[in-house]
Amino acid sequence: MLPVALALLSLHASEPVPPAAETIKLDIAAGPAFLQVPEALSGVRGWLPGVALDFDVVVPGAIAKAKAPKQAKRFIAKNGEVSIAPFWLCLLPQEAIIAPGDSLSVFGARWELFGLGMGTGIGPVSVGAHVGLPTVSVTRWSGPALDSLNGARWVANYGASLKGSITLKPCDYVHLEAGWNEQFGYQAGTVRSRLGEKADLWKQGTARFLLHIRIPVDLKI
Repeated sequence: MLPVALALLSLHASEPVPPAAETIKLDIAAGPAFLQVPEALSGVRGWLPGVALDFDVVVPGAIAKAKAPKQAKRFIAKNGEVSIAPFWLCLLPQEAIIAPGDSLSVFGARWELFGLGMGTGIGPVSVGAHVGLPTVSVTRWSGPALDSLNGARWVANYGASLKGSITLKPCDYVHLEAGWNEQFGYQAGTVRSRLGEKADLWKQGTARFLLHIRIPVDLKI
C-alpha cells in the first residue's frame, strides 16, 4: 500500500497549480475636448469642441514586474501601476471633433496606433507625459469663412503626438485628468480662409478633460 500511496502523492504533486485570481482595473474615460483653430481662422472661432475618449487595462506594478520581460523589469515600479491598451482599441478615436457653426464647421477624429507614456506623482496628484506614434487624423472643414473656391475641404494628418497631463485622484476608482495633446506631421489637403490665407494644419493642439472610472475585475493572470 505504501508504494501506491507514494505514487498517488507524487501524481498529485505534479499537477499544475492554477493561477490565482488577481485584481486589475478597467479604466474607462471620456470628457470634452477642444481643438485649437489655426491662426488663419482664429478670428472666426477660437476653439472647436469635441469629445476625448480613453480606455486602458490597469495592472498592479508587482504583477506587471513579475510578468514583464527581463529587460523591462527595471522600468516598472513594484508599488505602482502599468496601463495597457489592447491593440484593437486603436480602431476607436482618441478624439472626435463635432463643431457645427454658421461661419465655420469642422468634423473629424484622431487615432493613435501606438503610444508609450510614464508619470510620477505625490499623494493624490500625478503628472504624466505620453508619446503617440503614429497618429492619424481626418477632418472636414466647411463654411463661408473659407475661400469659396475651395468649398468644403478634407484634411488628413499623419505623424506623431506629444501629450502632457495632470491627474487628480480623489479615490482609487475615480480620477480627473486635464491635459494638452499636440499632434504634428505630414498634412494632406489645404484649407484657406476667405482672404486666401493658408491654415497651417500640420500642427494641431487639443485641450482634453477626462473623467476616469476604474472598475475592479478579478482575473486569472
